[in-house]
Amino acid sequence: MQHHKTRWKHLLFIGFAILLCGCETNSSKNYSPTGEMLTINNRKTHVRIIGNGKPTLIFFNDIDMYGSFNWIPLQNLTSSTLKSIYYDRNGYYWSDKGKQPRDGEIIAGELEDLLNAKQENGPYILVCHAMGAIYGRIFAGRNIDKIKGIIFIDPINPDLFDRMEEIGIEKKIPKKSIRPLIWLITNLGIQKSTNLKQYSLNDEQYDVAKAYFKKNSMAWFDETVACKESMIEAKKYKTFGDIPFVIMTSGRVHENYTKITKLGIELQKELLTLSSQSKQIIYKDVGHYIQAEKPEIVVSIINEIVNEHK
Repeated sequence: MQHHKTRWKHLLFIGFAILLCGCETNSSKNYSPTGEMLTINNRKTHVRIIGNGKPTLIFFNDIDMYGSFNWIPLQNLTSSTLKSIYYDRNGYYWSDKGKQPRDGEIIAGELEDLLNAKQENGPYILVCHAMGAIYGRIFAGRNIDKIKGIIFIDPINPDLFDRMEEIGIEKKIPKKSIRPLIWLITNLGIQKSTNLKQYSLNDEQYDVAKAYFKKNSMAWFDETVACKESMIEAKKYKTFGDIPFVIMTSGRVHENYTKITKLGIELQKELLTLSSQSKQIIYKDVGHYIQAEKPEIVVSIINEIVNEHK
């Protein structure tokens, strides 16, 4: 008898949750894409392409909630001399949910399909932020003959988790099996502890990020679940040859994360071996989102690489 009561409580809870979800206003419908919508492999993908000139810039996001808003200032600053491409990976913002699992090889393949659909043949300069450096490394390895320069902005080294364990910091990756629970939590309006208004987002951008929080949370979960596999995949691509390669490192130390910040700087330095033409620049007064806080210094690095090819 007790078993049946418990079962009915669970069913009632789930039914109530679904009712709440069904009654909620979909505020994301109030916001239009910042670029165009392409249908690729029967999935809609949001891409923002502006400017003219070669090489073409391609921007790679971190696993985050900020989408093209990371890159719009940078795109606008470079549009008079260079073409640039930003796209929302499948699952984020206006892009449809993508093929599972969401590991780096699949993500790189989806970008290749997008570029083919737009008849973009390079050459490219890749600008990659945080986990975007893992995806960018895989894409570069698969398309090395089209790459003319690579910029990593506060990148993740694929050895990060192993090295964290060495200094006593455990990084827990969620299990795929809890995905239904994450879906339920986000659709009940329960948000993880995060400050969406940080990293130089203005009020309008914040409103859009907030409206797409549920959808982006699921994309974030799917990529996070697959991140260890993505890191393993990235390590297979061991060299960029002599391609100009710049690592832009945030040196701003948060008082609660001193140990992990120092480790991150060290691990980013170790990535310099990927190219015979590499350098690391540490910016002590800039945070993790360098491209949003100080887009002009990223532009200067882009121009430096472009001028090397003139």
